[in-house]
Amino acid sequence: MPAGLSKRLGTLLSYQQTNNGIIGRTSHGNFKVTPYSDAIVQITINSSETFEDFSYAVAVSAAPTNFTVEDNSDALVFKTKLLELSIQK
Repeated sequence: MPAGLSKRLGTLLSYQQTNNGIIGRTSHGNFKVTPYSDAIVQITINSSETFEDFSYAVAVSAAPTNFTVEDNSDALVFKTKLLELSIQK
């Protein structure tokens, strides 16, 4: 992959669990994880503090989905009944 197409977000600086997922800040940007079902999550990454509520890929609204967030020493782990997403610190 050409170097200009992929960029790391850097070190995880902070995160907050919300009713609709998690939002976080890294040394190079911000991210948001929103579960749409037990099997589908939307991951949004940007360099500004706000997130636009728009997606080219997701055409439905997020359904209420139970999830947990574990803050381990080396990763933040977002889990639903069917998936596990690990965000390396």
